[in-house]
Amino acid sequence: MSQRYRQKIHYRVKVIPIKRIHVWDEAQARSLDRDGIRELAKSIKNEGLQNPPMVQKDGRGRFLLMSGQRRLAALKLLRAKKFRFWY
Repeated sequence: MSQRYRQKIHYRVKVIPIKRIHVWDEAQARSLDRDGIRELAKSIKNEGLQNPPMVQKDGRGRFLLMSGQRRLAALKLLRAKKFRFWY
């Protein structure tokens, strides 16, 4: 009987200073819709953020944004200093 491979991935929500979040270069080249970011920021302010962005720690004490570039831009627009991220 063969044993199934089960990958163990553990994510947790952690409060991280926004200034430590680094957007990878290829993603920075992508333009974001400013009106859409303002609408998202308004929604986050009024209703909260249901799905935090996901980050991964890099070797330089920073966190690399894996998903959630629009959400991060909206948090910066709201001048958030720290926020919860999937890590």
